[in-house]
Amino acid sequence: KSALVRHWLARKFGADTQPLFLGCSFYSQGTREHAGTADQFLVNALQKLGDPEPNKGPLGIRGQRLAKLIAAKPTILVLDGLEPLQFGPGVEQREGQLKDAGIRELLAGLAQNPGPSLCIVTSRLKLTDPNLDRPEILQKSLDVLPLEAARELLRYRGVEGDDSELDAAANYLGRHALALVLAAEAGKSVTAIIELRAVRIKEFATGASLPPHNWPPNLPRRPRPPAPLGRDDVRRHRCERPPVPAALANPG
Repeated sequence: KSALVRHWLARKFGADTQPLFLGCSFYSQGTREHAGTADQFLVNALQKLGDPEPNKGPLGIRGQRLAKLIAAKPTILVLDGLEPLQFGPGVEQREGQLKDAGIRELLAGLAQNPGPSLCIVTSRLKLTDPNLDRPEILQKSLDVLPLEAARELLRYRGVEGDDSELDAAANYLGRHALALVLAAEAGKSVTAIIELRAVRIKEFATGASLPPHNWPPNLPRRPRPPAPLGRDDVRRHRCERPPVPAALANPG
């Protein structure tokens, strides 16, 4: 997102232009916290853009008003983690469609008339609403990045290492964008990423198990933790007591 915004600013504006930034994260990556409505975001955004009655009207009407205000002056709008507001997999003929009328009307309004503004949406689900199927809306999957981009993402996020080490880490994580970001947050070196179980980060991000993969021999592995005790092991541990020393068993 940051790289896209920088490219867009450099192409559209000079150094003397400062567009307004608006943003909201509807899903906190790596946690169970999520939002089910955009109501509070619409209120805050309308208020910031000078709407005199940000609470007035149903969600769809407020979304339309916000789209017009954003299109009126240079604005960058980032809607991050939109999937809680979409129908999920398995919902017949509606997977990916927006459940939230406010965001649906906001995006539809910006597609028809974006003005001098840019809207960036991130989601694990493709937007499938019929009124968003327009040439003005470009959807691109970023699940798997080119190796060079994956390496630069790790480096941009502060992970230390030379090109070969970062390439090894990127390939091990499947060059999956979310896995790379989570791994970078967990550890700031390639070794630290391994020690903090990058495999589990990858499995969390993709929802799938990793195939076996051999790390380069010069990079350490984290030792496997001991298996937890089962119920029978705990019962046996409680029942078995150490033998009493002979001096105590036969006092005197």
